[in-house]
Amino acid sequence: MSVIRSSEVTLLSAAPKARGVYDAETGGARVLPCDVLNVSMTESYKAMDIGHNPEYVLDIGHYDNYQGETICLFEGRRYAIIRHYTTKRLHMELTIERVIQRVDVLQ
Repeated sequence: MSVIRSSEVTLLSAAPKARGVYDAETGGARVLPCDVLNVSMTESYKAMDIGHNPEYVLDIGHYDNYQGETICLFEGRRYAIIRHYTTKRLHMELTIERVIQRVDVLQ
């Protein structure tokens, strides 16, 4: 895959961390540098077959940088992390799709 550009991504912790009976701390946000890669046609078609629409692949450097997050902020938008992959160079690549807020209309 070729690098399109360099940017940064904010990884958001997936689950709140319990601090007490009536208090929960939402996980911290971590800002990491990343390289933006092309989504391959193969990956795009495989994802669409199971109902996903991948928009970007982000290379966040060493695989230790990823700690199981499922949501990220990228270029001002919220994305779901639909796939993570460790490369032969021990880099972590995250495939992301935009989270679309569903609005139900009451009639």
